[in-house]
Amino acid sequence: MIFDWYKLLNYNEFISLGLISRTLTVFLEGVGQEDVLVTVGNEFGITFRDAFLPLSFEGQNPFYRDGYAIYEDPDGNVWLGIESTEDEE
Repeated sequence: MIFDWYKLLNYNEFISLGLISRTLTVFLEGVGQEDVLVTVGNEFGITFRDAFLPLSFEGQNPFYRDGYAIYEDPDGNVWLGIESTEDEE
């Protein structure tokens, strides 16, 4: 599987805001404007196009579900992956 990756936010900066949830409106190159719901509870995760993606769920980083993925890099940046529809070469 090949993904197109989009940086959404920095985990540590978001946690420091003390919010339980926030909807981010982001522009994803090649996709357009989208809403991403970020939530903090028992799991930190995002909801994108009705798919809930918990960060590092059961130790999986990236975590994949239904054509989408979430990944946290070593700097704490959280990335959304959308499975590419382009042919693999």
